[in-house]
Amino acid sequence: MINFYSNKKNTLPRFFYRNFLNTVKKDNLSDNDLVKLFDDLLNLANKSDYAKFTWHLPNYYKDFFDNSIIVKLDKLLLTKRIKRSKKISKYVFPHVSDEFSLSKEFLSYSFDKDNFPKFNNKDTFFSIGSCFARNFTDYLKNKNIKASNFPQSEDLNSPGSNSILIEHINKNDEELEKELKEKINLFWKKETSDFKDQLFESKLSNINILKESISKSNKIIITLGNTIDYYSKNSINEEIAPKFIALSLSEEINEKSKSHKIMTDAGAYIRMSNFLETKQYIHNIYRSLRKFSSKTEIIFTVSPVPIDAVIGIKEKLSLNAIEIDCVSKSTLRVALNEFLSSEGSLKDNFLYYLPSYEIVRWIAPLTGIPVFGKEDASSRHVSNIILNAACDFIYSQTDQ
Repeated sequence: MINFYSNKKNTLPRFFYRNFLNTVKKDNLSDNDLVKLFDDLLNLANKSDYAKFTWHLPNYYKDFFDNSIIVKLDKLLLTKRIKRSKKISKYVFPHVSDEFSLSKEFLSYSFDKDNFPKFNNKDTFFSIGSCFARNFTDYLKNKNIKASNFPQSEDLNSPGSNSILIEHINKNDEELEKELKEKINLFWKKETSDFKDQLFESKLSNINILKESISKSNKIIITLGNTIDYYSKNSINEEIAPKFIALSLSEEINEKSKSHKIMTDAGAYIRMSNFLETKQYIHNIYRSLRKFSSKTEIIFTVSPVPIDAVIGIKEKLSLNAIEIDCVSKSTLRVALNEFLSSEGSLKDNFLYYLPSYEIVRWIAPLTGIPVFGKEDASSRHVSNIILNAACDFIYSQTDQ
């Protein structure tokens, strides 16, 4: 095996914590001596590379030092942190992997709490999204905050599909009935009238629940899951097809195949929505919610949960599911950033973003904790300790 880092000597500043620990082990230092040595080393840590430190104690130190020592070392690091330039803290990527953790201290360093909404026990939350949205909803309920979730499978949770779904909350009864029946007839044309009537009642009930839940909530969490959408092509252009009409909530592969066939039999095909389309769908979701309520707090997140399956997708490049997930999540995050950075969005004082995606996909992998599947061996279920850390951090940043 090639050692690509054989030229990286342990004299580099980023070996600071490892070198200190090795010295303590080798010299068998007393508690007082090791704390003094740590303080002395911190005072000498003034080279430019040290500006890339966050000065947070590595988690693995807890395996070697008792709590009283950890407290003293933390206190010394806090003094170092306070002296750091705010500009450097915000705009330099943390350079030392040993410092990464899911602690509130490190996450507070990594994200700006001024961008977070305030939570309190008088709030009523409503979340739209798949399992990550549901998990955060359960967390809020555990904090005695009123919260409910509009459940969706990850396959359904795209801005494109959700933009069509949510726009129905602003339709009157006559418009809603006409449109739903037209969509059902398009995708379920071979089914009986009884089946179509039952499906209509089910979808109408879902939309009424959606409308009622939004009307009763002062905070709406929209979790963006993927950019995988179905499209139909008429003689002029493409139109996005409403997945929520035909796709099953089941994640069972055979059920997914059946759903895909229903869509394709109606002339639809599956592909990834591009950046401009995704940005427009996000804007459409926002516009529909704002039309319904001008002051409801809208909180966007990107789900860290991977796609489940993309059966039948045809792209210009031959990509597998993992690559498609990467492209999909990247498109979501960039499109959402562009939307949130637009002039109109910046003027909205009731619009927020929560960095659940960054916590799970960018910080957690450097902590050594299995990001997915620790409890149930599922590559698509965020491990419990990471879920709790993300929720605890987001909740702790607000004035309850």
